Amino acid sequence: MDAAIKIAEHIGKTSLARKELAEQIRKSSPELTPEIPDGKLDGLKICGVDGGFLRKEFHGITLVIRRAVGVCFEFSNGVVNAQYTPSKNPQPESFIITSDFSPEEAKIFANLKRVELEIKTALDCVKKFSPDLLILDGSIVLHPSSIPNKNSGAYEVYKEVITQIRELYKFCSDNEIMLAGACEDSRGRKFCNIIINQLLSGKPEARILDTANDTTFLYYLLKTGERTPHFSYSVSEDLPALADMGEWRSKIFGMYIKPSEFDRPLRLDFLASNPKLQSDKIAAIVNLISRQSRTYAYPSVLIEADARAKLSEQDLMAFQQTLREQLGMDPSIFELRRDNRPI
Repeated sequence: MDAAIKIAEHIGKTSLARKELAEQIRKSSPELTPEIPDGKLDGLKICGVDGGFLRKEFHGITLVIRRAVGVCFEFSNGVVNAQYTPSKNPQPESFIITSDFSPEEAKIFANLKRVELEIKTALDCVKKFSPDLLILDGSIVLHPSSIPNKNSGAYEVYKEVITQIRELYKFCSDNEIMLAGACEDSRGRKFCNIIINQLLSGKPEARILDTANDTTFLYYLLKTGERTPHFSYSVSEDLPALADMGEWRSKIFGMYIKPSEFDRPLRLDFLASNPKLQSDKIAAIVNLISRQSRTYAYPSVLIEADARAKLSEQDLMAFQQTLREQLGMDPSIFELRRDNRPI
């Protein structure tokens, strides 16, 4: 208990310092906390795409099951009509990763295959529904942990996924569809670094942000219904996959919005040729569909997509049982000993 009390005191002291710094910045730099413009949903089509993904290691293979669902919400006279692609409850797909992949390569390969299906579903979604806004679950740029070495067996899949992502960018741009990604639990520091470099350079207050991530600080800086200015991701160290995005790398931006009083701000990444105009439009729409609860802020269309795409351990066990029925006592599908101890 003494340790817990000491930890609580440390966290409380740190959070108080962040809160006081946030209050100072709100007064000195009000341009960092603009209000989100008013918006309306009537007449809009908003699509969301999410995927479900499970992976299990056996003695000789890694089994992966995946599925992705696109949801389209059409708002008309206070009524929401929902449509789905490929269906409301699609069957999961499965594949195996053989033992010639290292454990790290297998993890990257599996994650790339998850993204591959989600981007394919996103393309199907925009072509089928022609929405005003498409929101992906997560960033619209590959996470650094999904980038393999060039000599990796996963590198060809990486190149295919990059091609798919660029195709999605082009289709949305050509058809004037806004594209954004909602990052549910972002722990990035991009905005903190902007504040340190632009406002606190050489000042002792900069130390307060050394251990903060964006959302733990912006929780105090932003009030409900406010957002940050947009910022650029064109510097490759922010997101290394940008190096492979060609002409699109200069059109990828981010911002944070705060739809709910007692939840952290939500990071949105988005594609834009006119970021000032499109950040206002995207923030207004996402704010409206993310504020159902005072303690949880996330776009409703993605909540629905997640509910439809989510996979359970039962899904994995059912496929595993079918393998056993077909193969019997095959050592390739023996459980790892650490997962199968008799006592």
